[in-house]
Amino acid sequence: MSEIINLTTSKKIGLAKKGNIEKHNSYSEAFNRIKESIKEGFYFEAIAIEESIICDRLYSIYVMKGKMPKKDISKITVGDFVRFKDLEELIPNPTKSEIVKFWEKRCIAIHQICKSYPKTSTIDINSFLEDASNTSRMGLTLSKKLSSICKNNNSSK
Repeated sequence: MSEIINLTTSKKIGLAKKGNIEKHNSYSEAFNRIKESIKEGFYFEAIAIEESIICDRLYSIYVMKGKMPKKDISKITVGDFVRFKDLEELIPNPTKSEIVKFWEKRCIAIHQICKSYPKTSTIDINSFLEDASNTSRMGLTLSKKLSSICKNNNSSK
């Protein structure tokens, strides 16, 4: 039997004044979950949600600028955007280097908890968790910056 998911934004449904109400509700839920995840020490959950937001916002910026056709976004990653040569000219702030830094830190946080060369130690767990915490906070800041860019671009239309 499946459990009912407790949405943290259930009281906020439909609060978007105009535009895509479902997107608004999804983002409200996502940011609430990120904050709660960081508070409770669930950094991997926060990073995964942040990656979704960052990717969605980068995709939206590229579409708004006429640089990308509509396509299946589920196959596009932040790593793909990092490799785009025009990223820095399309997104002056946050800079490409901030996005690259998040991507690199995210890869370590998600993939390195148990990885090491055979018969060698892994990263010290306390250092690893501190880095994951910092990465989740970095991702939250980057998510907010990119969301703000999109919000400002949409309101200027």
